[in-house]
Amino acid sequence: HTPPESQNLDSMHLRDAFNYLLTTFPSLLHLIIIRNSNVVLDEQNPKPKLDLRTSLLKPYTRLTLPLTPYMKYSLLDYVHGLKNVRSVTKSIVSLLVGVAIKQKAIRSVNQNISEFFPQISSDVIKSKITIHHLLTMTSSIPSIDNYNRMKKYLGKNNWNEYILHTPLESKPGQQFIYSSANYHLLTDIVAQATRKDTIAFAREYLFTPLTITDFFWECDPDGIPFGGSNMFLNPRDMLKFGLLTLNHGIWQDQQIIPASWISRAIQPYVQVSEEDQYGYGWWLNHKRSADGDISTFTYSACGVGGQRIIMIPDYQIAIIITCLTSLYADSSIVDSIIPKFILPAIIDSK
Repeated sequence: HTPPESQNLDSMHLRDAFNYLLTTFPSLLHLIIIRNSNVVLDEQNPKPKLDLRTSLLKPYTRLTLPLTPYMKYSLLDYVHGLKNVRSVTKSIVSLLVGVAIKQKAIRSVNQNISEFFPQISSDVIKSKITIHHLLTMTSSIPSIDNYNRMKKYLGKNNWNEYILHTPLESKPGQQFIYSSANYHLLTDIVAQATRKDTIAFAREYLFTPLTITDFFWECDPDGIPFGGSNMFLNPRDMLKFGLLTLNHGIWQDQQIIPASWISRAIQPYVQVSEEDQYGYGWWLNHKRSADGDISTFTYSACGVGGQRIIMIPDYQIAIIITCLTSLYADSSIVDSIIPKFILPAIIDSK
């Protein structure tokens, strides 16, 4: 631990952030705050608990497992002591796409996905879907991200065939539809383009350089890792991805991800709501401190239930939050600590 004041942060504000989450978000597991690569807060909730509705849903979903065995990992928060980071997985897949482009395995984000999935070549509309559309969730592929749709999807023997045969909701590029299906297609594209198993590719070019040796990633029946979710990591390794992006793709003097890709990934391509924009697998926002003194850009890897890697690049701050996956909890509470406590804690802005 480094004393927060040595990094120009008010320790009382950081302590208040943790205490606020303890009382307002009981499923909180772990909060880590870093500034200038120094850990200034690292706290765990001694008694995390799920909301009642999620607790009641779990026994029911376990009964349906024989019908959808691939629901198994979606029900689990932990495998081998590693935390399911949920849709944080998408942000990591985006980094893998950046590596594949650097290696010229993928020519461009404007490449049509029909080059990888020729079965859609004869479909006039679907054949226009590009890698950019998948990254920005503007492909118009329907969402699979509610319980009933996910159960149906995970019950299929070939997930991507199911995705590719589903009718689009509009023409590609016309609207933002949050769907993990986009990112599952991307993990398959990475494998095809690099001619390597996606997990082996991730291990060689991302995890090993970051000295991440302990991770688990659920695969579909064809052995393709689920691009939308179900990567399991420990919080300290989640933090490495935050620091990697803050340092423009450099880790221990090695350029792991092209700086140009990090820059492109955190560009706002889609206005999702009044506050939120979406890049290539990263959520973008402008936060103003509660006292009104600071207005700054943030970008985040976000998973359901409050899994977060949040970066505040102007102040070299990274925040890791993990929580039990409460499906009905309002995870905007987690994000609210940025304007309420983190930004007011920055002493050198005053």
